[in-house]
This record gives sequence, structure tokens and C-alpha cells, in this order.
Amino acid sequence: MADIEKALPNEVRKSIEIEGPETAVEENIEIQESQPEIGETEITQLEDGGVEINFEPGAFNQAQSENHYDNLAELLPEEILMPLGSELHQNYTDYKSSRADWESAYVKGLDF
Repeated sequence: MADIEKALPNEVRKSIEIEGPETAVEENIEIQESQPEIGETEITQLEDGGVEINFEPGAFNQAQSENHYDNLAELLPEEILMPLGSELHQNYTDYKSSRADWESAYVKGLDF
């Protein structure tokens, strides 16, 4: 009986040849693809008997926006906006305080 080696559906095998100045070397590299967990997906039955699979049910849906230039602050939930706003404010105050010495030297230089 012949032995048949079958790869798993999430495993990809590739052979890469690397040529150096003296000899050619061949390496086998196995790449593992990550698959989402079952709990993270949302499956919706369609009228025609098919299904729609959403791998990120909590992600932002672009269909909610009407125009490319819509205000994202009106579309995104508060759970995303609050940490983002806090981080931006902290970055601004850090930048402003790091430039305080330069700013005061510049103002004094203009006074002369």
C-alpha cells in the first residue's frame, strides 16, 4: 500500500532555493495560517438558502457611511473613541511640553 502524505488545510509547504557563491541550498519552510475561533464568527442565514459569514462581528461596517468624507466620530462607538481621544490628547501634551524650552528660547530671541 502506498503512503500518501496529505497536508492539513491550514498548512502550506513551500520549497525555496537559495543560491550562494559556492553551492545551492534548498530549505523547506512550513507556514501556519491562523484561523479565527468559532466564537468570533457570526453566521447569518440568507433567504436564498445561502449563508453570510462575518469573521469580525464587532468591526466597523463601511456600509453605515454614506460618503467617503463622513465624520468618523459620528460613526464609531464610544468604546473606540474614548481611548483614541485620550491617547491623542496625551501625545499632544507630551509634544507640547517637550518643545517648551525651545519655545521660550524662541520668544526671548524675538524680544531681542
